[in-house]
Amino acid sequence: LEPDSGFDFRGLLQTIGRKFMRGAAIFGALLIVFLTAAWISIPTDALRWRISHEARKKGFNVTIDDIHLRPWGKVKLEGVTWTLAPSRPTSTPVPFTIEELDVNVSLWRLLLLKDIDVEFEGTLDEGYIKGEYFSSDDEARMKIDVGELPLYSVPKLQDAVNAPVRGLFAMKVDLTAPGAKWAKSTGRLEVHCASCTVGDGETKLYVPNAKKTSMLSKGVTIPEIDLGTLDGVL
Repeated sequence: LEPDSGFDFRGLLQTIGRKFMRGAAIFGALLIVFLTAAWISIPTDALRWRISHEARKKGFNVTIDDIHLRPWGKVKLEGVTWTLAPSRPTSTPVPFTIEELDVNVSLWRLLLLKDIDVEFEGTLDEGYIKGEYFSSDDEARMKIDVGELPLYSVPKLQDAVNAPVRGLFAMKVDLTAPGAKWAKSTGRLEVHCASCTVGDGETKLYVPNAKKTSMLSKGVTIPEIDLGTLDGVL
């Protein structure tokens, strides 16, 4: 175009730019409204029930009081309770409860690569639990760190022995499974117990898997035994 042709090319570009920016702003506002409405309408109660249902199908009696979702892949679970089957008909197992469990999911890996990459951290009544889980076509990795957990809160332990147990429990798990086949996994398992005691001189101690004909099948009363600090590595 010639400079003296009378056509305002710069003004045309500015007009197009203003209309484009106005259209982009309207589109962005509508998109935000749509995503907000969709996020608010997510059936969290149905999702909470679905998680518990899938856990029960795999043999875990898990209930969740409430669930909160965030669009960037963060999930907060409240009141996660794992109830185990009793060791004996007359026993009542102590449920394992996580007051708050924060789960971070890598959405881009899940959507683009179909890999599961999850980190979690939970707050217990006493103690903590945290870890991470990764799964792809090539391998699966799992890390779990439990610390400062009262010994009586360890799932099934108090129920199995019946006699009171005291102390602080800690556990670390680091496993890698090629091809996501856990039967071929390698890694390390650490179990620690500090200031451990068992018995109180009144409550009977039951030895798990004791034969019905043995004396231990009916339980035996023992005084409080100080086991000190126990450490195990596998």
